Amino acid sequence: MKPSQFLKDYYPLFEPNGDRKPDQLLNRLKALGCKVRMDSMGNVFAQMGNDAGENPVRILLEAHRDRIGFAIKHIAKDGRASIIPLGRGDIEGSLGQVLVFSGSGEDVRGVVSYTDPSFLGNTHDALPTNWEEVYVDFGFSSKEEVLNAGLAVGSMGYFGSDPKEISPSRVMAGGLDNSFACSIILSVLERVDAGLLRDNEVRLSVLFAVNEETGGQGIRAAISQLDIDLAVVLDATFSTDSPVDQPERDGLVQLGHGPTLTFGCGMNPLLNRAFEKLAHEKQIPIQKEVFPKITGTDADTVCQANGGIPTILLSYPLRYMHTASEVVDMADLSSSVELITAFLEGSPRVVLKSIREGAFV
Repeated sequence: MKPSQFLKDYYPLFEPNGDRKPDQLLNRLKALGCKVRMDSMGNVFAQMGNDAGENPVRILLEAHRDRIGFAIKHIAKDGRASIIPLGRGDIEGSLGQVLVFSGSGEDVRGVVSYTDPSFLGNTHDALPTNWEEVYVDFGFSSKEEVLNAGLAVGSMGYFGSDPKEISPSRVMAGGLDNSFACSIILSVLERVDAGLLRDNEVRLSVLFAVNEETGGQGIRAAISQLDIDLAVVLDATFSTDSPVDQPERDGLVQLGHGPTLTFGCGMNPLLNRAFEKLAHEKQIPIQKEVFPKITGTDADTVCQANGGIPTILLSYPLRYMHTASEVVDMADLSSSVELITAFLEGSPRVVLKSIREGAFV
């Protein structure tokens, strides 16, 4: 997929505003023949392969659809608004960036700033170290103007950077974590052969969960609503291929070199090996990384749910995570789609049987 197609046909489907119904996404899923529903939290469910027989292999593809955001926690008399990140926001990466908030009738834009220490009589140039030192300047002169624009304590905002194609294969935008993973799943649904799903007796469930960035409340509410045999969770992982990274400490993960399989923690080793073997057979590039305890993704919840679900975490490399200028490589989307599709159209029942018997395929 070319960057221009991703930015035009996929990225807009996963808009940041969690208080709006994702009509574009729901309509796209329905057009693919999926059975679609949304729960009260905003988790979006889709199902393909309803004619898979009486004893289907029940496979889940999951990605969270929320992104890093910000909320107003106080509005000063002069119109400046104190904010707090919704998720693990980066202070230095947010300074000088534009945030977009939903106002009354139209969006309201503001700049993230702070009081320079030199104006306070300090001689050192210290950047803020906590969010209490940071504010958003909407260009207003009073609290009343902010309120009249439809903003209040609790109003949510997101990075307002414009998505851009920065090379023939790479895209820069805010919110690629995790709209890129959602786009991978959507591309799989568009590509997979429904007839082969039926022949392989596969019932494919898809979940676009909410609130991953704020603690995983969405996946905990959603997973109990599903009966699943195997799960593939998709999310971003930090690329470690820049000059300042330390691969000897964090492992080597490179943009454009394929998705990563996560080893360790609660990820199922036999399912991991099945995907690794399939990637080798199909000559699909993959990378590996290790997490000794938890992954920090929805996969941690999925693998422990319903008595234990064999789960893998398939991640795409991402630069500058949780900033307004995240960067991905479209080659990693293509490799991920090819690998997942090959698994679904291959022999998932054999893989499930081997996992239950504790044997490697």
